[in-house]
Amino acid sequence: MKLTYEQIAEACHENNRAYCHIQGDYSQPAWSHLTPEQKAMNVNGVEFHMADPDVSPKASHHNWVTQKKAQGWKYGVVKDGLKKEHPEMVPYGELSAVDKGKDLLFGSLVNVLRRI
Repeated sequence: MKLTYEQIAEACHENNRAYCHIQGDYSQPAWSHLTPEQKAMNVNGVEFHMADPDVSPKASHHNWVTQKKAQGWKYGVVKDGLKKEHPEMVPYGELSAVDKGKDLLFGSLVNVLRRI
């Protein structure tokens, strides 16, 4: 049985959520509580990686920022869904090692799950 892009996106989201919990960030809702827009962003990330298994974490982050901007998000010191502000709306080089880890894990998991 081949996994769908949405199934891979759900696994990637839940992996990211667990990674955030380890860092003390409990702001990520479970997949079942995401809006359709949030789910679509995750699926887009999967599609981006499925199109090119060698895509870099930097390119993955750029893709994410581009999607967020298209939805009206901008940089903000604190993540705020109502104001559409996010502290990771910066160039990849300005991310912390922890935040860079999210991009690396996302791509790595897509590449593992693409084979299932």
